[in-house]
Amino acid sequence: TFTDITSIAISSSAASTSVRASEFHTGGGQGMVLQGGSPVVESSLFDTDGGQSLSIIAGDVTGVALSGPEANEWVGTDRGSRVLRLDQAAVPAGRTWTVPSSLGLVLVVTGVSVSGTLALSPDVIVKVQQYGTSTGLRVEPGGTLDVNGTAADPVRVTSFKDDSVGGDTNGDGPSVGHIGDYSTAFETPIVSIDSPDPAPSTITATHLVVSYGTYAINANAYCNFSCTKANPDVTVSDSEFVHLAAGINLASYRDNLGRLEVERSTFTDIPGTAINSAVAVARLEGLAVSDAAVGLSVPTGAVSVRGSIDASDRAIEACPWG
Repeated sequence: TFTDITSIAISSSAASTSVRASEFHTGGGQGMVLQGGSPVVESSLFDTDGGQSLSIIAGDVTGVALSGPEANEWVGTDRGSRVLRLDQAAVPAGRTWTVPSSLGLVLVVTGVSVSGTLALSPDVIVKVQQYGTSTGLRVEPGGTLDVNGTAADPVRVTSFKDDSVGGDTNGDGPSVGHIGDYSTAFETPIVSIDSPDPAPSTITATHLVVSYGTYAINANAYCNFSCTKANPDVTVSDSEFVHLAAGINLASYRDNLGRLEVERSTFTDIPGTAINSAVAVARLEGLAVSDAAVGLSVPTGAVSVRGSIDASDRAIEACPWG
């Protein structure tokens, strides 16, 4: 048991760290900071009022038990104290890690690599802490991100500075989010055009709300001095994208790669383009776009648009390529 800790109760960069059946009662400090390796944290209680309870840095997060008989428990006077920080951490290939609703957690993420499966349950809050151009969650080739919100309890992704969702997680007093506070909520990586085609990076999201970043979902392949490609496989339904510089930007740069499906979703207060699609197959249905410069920017012939698209400005901007 660790009580009245104003700094850090446990800090470890050992290759193997196991913490079981422990309690952390810290007065504004942090519970644990575990760096590297594959730490195991089970059956422990975090009561870190005003501090970050557990930080995993550049390590495998799947050893942190969030469900089952060995699940850890987070308590605190407000949700801003129930923070699990993931900095350059990873969900390795072949592993599945589910963040349940029952813990009332706020995930604070920077550059988290998802090569296995990461599942976010209803009412989970993700806050992106920006360092340079780091993204929030990076879905690697072969990796899967499942966002499983509901109408009553969506999964929310927002800025670390946004106190309106999940409370004051950065401990700086009242603060608000702004467009561009972080680079990208969900990213699929790019590879050299000469590399073998990457396996799909799969993102499936329902009842997702993303705000205060530059991009919500981004796969920005390009061909300038050198060429790259990407293989995003993105399905979004009943979701909301608001206060972003741009919404969904998928540029595969290969006409046989990538898939996008967006249904019954809204895009609001986006100075750039709500959806920029250059993937092999895209299907869009029942979208509402307001306060955006361009609703959809797509290669001609690559997109199937069904139902209504309500846009306050240019609904569709077609480019004669692809």
